[in-house]
Amino acid sequence: MTKKINRYSIEKYFKKLEIETERKTPIDIKEFINSKRFSESLGDVIKVGDMDLIHLIRTLKKENDYWVNAYLDMKKHHREFIDKLNNTRSEIIKKESIDWRVNNG
Repeated sequence: MTKKINRYSIEKYFKKLEIETERKTPIDIKEFINSKRFSESLGDVIKVGDMDLIHLIRTLKKENDYWVNAYLDMKKHHREFIDKLNNTRSEIIKKESIDWRVNNG
């Protein structure tokens, strides 16, 4: 399958930016532009530089939303675990206190 390169691709945008600003694109950005990612819509791996800006922003937003929700979910489960742990600890202390009074009272 031949992949079409968008006329306004990220790669072309940065090439144009280099000409207009007379500044080179930073290495880390070039590496990102040359990296590959899976496109759900195409069902194939594509180069980030072949994506248009709107598509890239939507993809990054979707990934960000996923990780924020994963973090919030993990934080909620952590809080629930700590609450259960504290309840169990309180029950053990209460039981030990009763046992101590029975054995020493």
